[in-house]
Amino acid sequence: MKKFSKVDTAIKVNISSSWIIYITKNHEDAQDIHRFAMTQKAMMPEGWYYTVQTHQVMEDCRVPEFFHNHDYWMTVIEHNNGDWNKPSKYDLYIVE
Repeated sequence: MKKFSKVDTAIKVNISSSWIIYITKNHEDAQDIHRFAMTQKAMMPEGWYYTVQTHQVMEDCRVPEFFHNHDYWMTVIEHNNGDWNKPSKYDLYIVE
């Protein structure tokens, strides 16, 4: 069973999108999270914007620089909270 730890930080990426980001130490864990996120996407009601990406963390502005270029992987969910007029949110999780 994996442990998910929420990091108390917020990065402003753009003015409209909300973000849920999972940082992992390996590609397999990132892919597992990606597959789970895709099942959530399939259940989203109309009006939700929801995309899922998984890739290695290089110099990505969506995560703190501490994670850049250290062989970490990330699964990124970009969404709109169901409505583009709602305030954006940023949630970062470390998966161990």
